[in-house]
Amino acid sequence: VVVGAYVHGGSGAAGRIGALVALHSDGENSTLAQLARQLAQHVVGFAPRYATHAEWERAGGSGDTSAVLESQVFVFGGGTVGEVLQKASQATGAPVHVAGFIRFVRGEGVVKPARPSFADE
Repeated sequence: VVVGAYVHGGSGAAGRIGALVALHSDGENSTLAQLARQLAQHVVGFAPRYATHAEWERAGGSGDTSAVLESQVFVFGGGTVGEVLQKASQATGAPVHVAGFIRFVRGEGVVKPARPSFADE
């Protein structure tokens, strides 16, 4: 498993949006490390919700498949993400699959407690 990371909107902890992408393969790690980072950049920019069509179908997906990572046109070229993964499989001599990904936005999911208003007292 190779994990790629990308943070946009600043360096390190100062970034606003980030992603982690895990690739599963027995192929060459140096090639996969670069692809995993590029896929993390893609996830930040295109915000897919599902890695594969199978995940999408299990979630009850119907109609538009634009939320499926493997069907999106890869931001760095070379066709769809699925086609790029197939090319990577051929280049490394082993199947390459997205094991999982997560996209996060700074502050997302944080519930701020209600602040008391001292003016009302």
